[in-house]
Amino acid sequence: MYTGSNPSALRSQRLIADALISLLEEGRPFVEISATELCRRAGVSRQTFYKMFGTLENVVRYVMRTRCEWFEALVMKRAQFTYEELVEAAILFFDSQRSLAEALVSNNLQALVQEQMQLSLDVMLLHYRCEAPLVMDDLNRSFLAGGLCSMLLTLMRDGDELSVKDRARRFSDLVTISSFARIA
Repeated sequence: MYTGSNPSALRSQRLIADALISLLEEGRPFVEISATELCRRAGVSRQTFYKMFGTLENVVRYVMRTRCEWFEALVMKRAQFTYEELVEAAILFFDSQRSLAEALVSNNLQALVQEQMQLSLDVMLLHYRCEAPLVMDDLNRSFLAGGLCSMLLTLMRDGDELSVKDRARRFSDLVTISSFARIA
């Protein structure tokens, strides 16, 4: 996937990404979208597509990555936050991306959504230290980010009767659990 700074290449990336989003939101199944159709919609050549992305899945990664970078920038403005506030921000962000997320999930692309969202959360958590006596190593960051991503996808799929604040509180309370007892 292209990672340079050439303005023309960046514009082509955006055009291809926008074309894929449009096709998915129009209800086109991902498996039926070809590189040729996507390029025609974006107004770019197939050669440009393969230089920029290589695969349709990489376009999805790019779309999610750019959306997640916006989320990262929003959260990273804060000097500190509680885990509950991070969860709330993630729920609101995910809700703001609902039509895209639903289109991706309905096309069985939730693994790519989770991959990029988890990467984003993991990157953000690298820039903060915990106030609690927790070890915030790679595995624990991955656990927190992965759990939050799974919850967001389930929330999007199943809906929720709780308010965003109540859901965030309930989810963040999970990290304070110290033991489990078997249910008889």
